[in-house]
Amino acid sequence: MKSQLENEIIKRLRQNIKIDKDSYVALQFSDPFQILVSTILSQNTNDKNSLQATKKFVETVDSDPFKVIGMKPEELSEIIRSSGMHNQKAKTIIRAAKWIVETYDGDLAKSKNDDPQQIKNQLLKIKGIGPKTADVFLLFYLGARAFPVDVHIKRVSSRLNLATGKYEEISRSLLDKFEDPLEAHLLLIALGRKYCRPTSPRCSQCPLQDICPSANKIK
Repeated sequence: MKSQLENEIIKRLRQNIKIDKDSYVALQFSDPFQILVSTILSQNTNDKNSLQATKKFVETVDSDPFKVIGMKPEELSEIIRSSGMHNQKAKTIIRAAKWIVETYDGDLAKSKNDDPQQIKNQLLKIKGIGPKTADVFLLFYLGARAFPVDVHIKRVSSRLNLATGKYEEISRSLLDKFEDPLEAHLLLIALGRKYCRPTSPRCSQCPLQDICPSANKIK
């Protein structure tokens, strides 16, 4: 249930933080397969590396699932090397491409006609794809009500006493609290990057300092 606190958080973040679309890899692409691949490549690495790898993937493979399933893992691995953990991610992308070919005849845009929860369940069956990757696809491409939780959102949510627990608990809680999950997702990540850092957070400069129970208490 949305409360005055959550409304105030969004209001202040809107006023003090500009959402830079270039800082979010999934916002750089409109093609559904590219969004899915970019999210897989963003696992356990920074945006710069994952974006570089995704762009090379798009240039080389032309975002064609049929072409991807015809590649050897080591061949695809070289293309996405800059993302880190490239051998593992290459296998995941090939598995995802096979699912797209088998389920949507190679056209992931057809997923727009399906129930988002069913799509999430199918994505989670693909080895290498976890709930965050699935939720990013649901939110950024399908426009479904989903709330991906990354390390920034998990940290910020805990410090603000918005949500704690395992991934699904945090995601459900935040989804219930914020009317626009996409905007809240982007703003909370930006908050974590700019002010609410893992160590030496900038509490004195943070627009939420006076309503944050953790402000000035974290070393």
